[in-house]
Amino acid sequence: MPTSADHLRSLKTFPQLVSYLEAELDWPLREYGFDDLTFE
Repeated sequence: MPTSADHLRSLKTFPQLVSYLEAELDWPLREYGFDDLTFE
């Protein structure tokens, strides 16, 4: 089983990152859209 750091390094897309943050850190991100979670 990969460590958390290995898992984090394996993420390649923004949706994968959001899923990781929700699952591993219990961040409530599903209620927000892409524009709410990013900035220029």
